Amino acid sequence: MEAIERYHVANDWITLLFVAVFLLVAVCKLAYPYRFENFTKLIYTTRYFSINQNKTSLTDSFSFLLYGTQILSVSLFIFLLISVFSIVETTDEKILFVQIALAYLLFFSVKYFLEKITATLFKMEKIIDLYLLHKITYRNFIAVALLPITLFFMYATFSAKTLMLVIAGIVVLANLYILIIFYKKNRKLVSQYWFYFILYLCTFEIAPYFILYKAFTNA
Repeated sequence: MEAIERYHVANDWITLLFVAVFLLVAVCKLAYPYRFENFTKLIYTTRYFSINQNKTSLTDSFSFLLYGTQILSVSLFIFLLISVFSIVETTDEKILFVQIALAYLLFFSVKYFLEKITATLFKMEKIIDLYLLHKITYRNFIAVALLPITLFFMYATFSAKTLMLVIAGIVVLANLYILIIFYKKNRKLVSQYWFYFILYLCTFEIAPYFILYKAFTNA
């Protein structure tokens, strides 16, 4: 039987990271049981938004804890993809992960605060606050759902590169679907600011990722 090549990483610090992320999720569940219960039902109900529509800031403790979960969970998955497909050559896996996590944190945090500032300048606080709540909540949900998947791939005894690419594609499509869901549920509100909303999407949801893509492809 032909051996299947499998990427291997040192497990100790990875295991500690997974423990830390699952602890964050556990704290959310224990400290905010009602909100967490509605959060876990996002896949089939939007009740979470109706009871938390005024909590759009990352300074909200529940959202902040889940945002921390998102940073670590997504960074672990990106780290796994980069390592398995040898996208970046490195001799220190810990430094690579820290770089990924810091880049993710800085990119999305700066983007978030710029979005808030822009909303204030164009007097679009109502719609943008709703959009940010919607977007951040669903991304937190995707990150939590991604945890066991990343855990499985990290410790799997076989190579599954194709499946990993499929999962990555699903995550990207899920993020696009977030925008579609928001538009469908807030069509009347969006129509009041349609020009500024389209300008906002081009500025914050298309241009940053295009710039990142060009930066990586030209590196």
